[in-house]
Amino acid sequence: MSSDTWIQSISQILGWAYFVLWSLSFYPQVLHNHRRHSTDGFSIDFALLNLLGLTAYTIFNACFLFSPVVRTQYAQRHPQSPKPTVQWNDFVYALHGALICCYLRSHFLCARFWNFKSKPQRVSNLILVVFLGCMGVVYLAVLWALVSASWEWIDVVYVIGMIKVFLTAVKYTPQVIMNYRRQSTAGFSIGAILLDLAGAALSLMQLVLDSSLQADWSGTVGNVTKLLLGNITLLFDLVFIFQHFVLYRERRTKLTSTLHLLIPRLRLLQKKSTASSVVQRRELSHLLSENKDASARIRVENVIATDIAVEVMEMVELYCELILARANVLDQNAFSEKGVEARNRAKEAWVEMRRKEQGLGSSPGSAASGGDAAGSGKRSGFGFGALFGGGGSKREETVAVESTGVQGVGDAAYIDSALDEAAAAIFYAYPRFPADVRELTILRGLLADRYGKEFMTLAQDDRFPEADGLKVPERLVKGLRVKPPSQELVDSYLREIARAYGVAWGGDAEELGEAPAEFVDGDGDDDATAGGDVPVTPRKEGRPADVERRMSETAELNRATPPKGLQSGKSPVSVAPPGPRSDNPNPRVKVPDGNGKGEAEVEPRSPSKTTKGGIPELDELTRRFAALKR
Repeated sequence: MSSDTWIQSISQILGWAYFVLWSLSFYPQVLHNHRRHSTDGFSIDFALLNLLGLTAYTIFNACFLFSPVVRTQYAQRHPQSPKPTVQWNDFVYALHGALICCYLRSHFLCARFWNFKSKPQRVSNLILVVFLGCMGVVYLAVLWALVSASWEWIDVVYVIGMIKVFLTAVKYTPQVIMNYRRQSTAGFSIGAILLDLAGAALSLMQLVLDSSLQADWSGTVGNVTKLLLGNITLLFDLVFIFQHFVLYRERRTKLTSTLHLLIPRLRLLQKKSTASSVVQRRELSHLLSENKDASARIRVENVIATDIAVEVMEMVELYCELILARANVLDQNAFSEKGVEARNRAKEAWVEMRRKEQGLGSSPGSAASGGDAAGSGKRSGFGFGALFGGGGSKREETVAVESTGVQGVGDAAYIDSALDEAAAAIFYAYPRFPADVRELTILRGLLADRYGKEFMTLAQDDRFPEADGLKVPERLVKGLRVKPPSQELVDSYLREIARAYGVAWGGDAEELGEAPAEFVDGDGDDDATAGGDVPVTPRKEGRPADVERRMSETAELNRATPPKGLQSGKSPVSVAPPGPRSDNPNPRVKVPDGNGKGEAEVEPRSPSKTTKGGIPELDELTRRFAALKR
């Protein structure tokens, strides 16, 4: 087999390979939309231009494959390589792509049919102008070919091919701008971009092999459409990859790992600060014992500052634990349309704050008309906000800062009420934090990616609008306030330290003063109270019935005749000795003597007289009963 045959076979393999890759590149976006039940994040302008471009590419390939006139004119212009480099796979790819783009277009037009819960989008005015302009150029090219002898039909086909190249360069631009404004690639499938990139590379390789096979590099220029398509696709695919993996990457795993490192670090700092506070308290107790009050009052401020720092660390730790517990909720909302709306809402609040600071006042819709530096067409010399935004009508797609405060959206949370408070607390505490913690800096950057820099600016100054209902916790604000402790707080600390270490300090005994006159009893005689101002508890006359009953029972027991056999001077209660053990085979119990003469040894009592059946005799029962009554 000759080398030319090998090159031709490789060219065919590359052609079908890039055809398969480019054909498969349409499906990730379709599956992504169905999985999310939404087209949010996928530009309708990109879908329309892609459909128009693939339709033009299908016509271009069909003319070179099936039109004898176009093929003859091509051979006349390229005598050294009369066969066009257009392959069957090019035509099949273009036709297949056009059909898939029609299906994607139905996701926007028939959202209810597909049960999509996305915001409706409309084609921007600029894209409508581009669409009508392309149709007009084709119409003029066909008309010129009919009336002019110098204009051939192959030139019309080249015009259609250049329209495809132009649309390829334009169609990616709305999607790039949407990703930039949303600060996220959520909703746009990166799998389609990777397949598209691989297909573009293989397409260029096939074009080079075909030209080398014919020993005429003019073939690459002869199929200028294919050459430009591959290069433009490569360029924009690299832009999308840079946006997805570098600029707007979803750092979900890094958030949880950072929190797992930060929380133990905060706990360790708390332990160190607490241990340092204990040492300082001990030193202060020595100063108080030596009556060095002036030095103690100065050094106690370090103890107070340490305790406040520990309290601040505890609060930040609790907020970090909350973010860790709801990390999935935060990421799911922050990298979706809700996160985009939250960032735009923070932008509006920030712009309104700047306007008030500059004394310009506020007006309804001011942020939407000129507040967003990134998305407003009135601030930009190119007017991208008006070009890709819907042409001045109310846009459902969030591509610029909307006037949410005027419409009452401020009553709702940005992402989640608890997470909003936690993020605001961390943003506020970061520049004022009493310790330098590297993980806290990383966490601040990760939260800024999710909430936006404007939200971070508002939180650092605690300047949220009142309508939002979001404030930095007052306890945290007081803890981070740079302010010397009051004299009362210093005295309280010194008093508690002296009391804890048993130091007799002059400040721990406070003079209570004299008691009020109404609490003074006079000479102590209850009956001599002046005017009867102090109430006296009344006493009941006579004795209660239960007391009389108990006294009568006691008298009856005293008159009872003691049973026979009861020896005087001997307690009727006997104590059983403990059981014999190896270390004490004959145990005895020593109890105090009744006469107070020390201790009397009690012998183990002999078993009482019982009948043959083991039942005690009557005398024994009588003795026990009398003993119990005593």
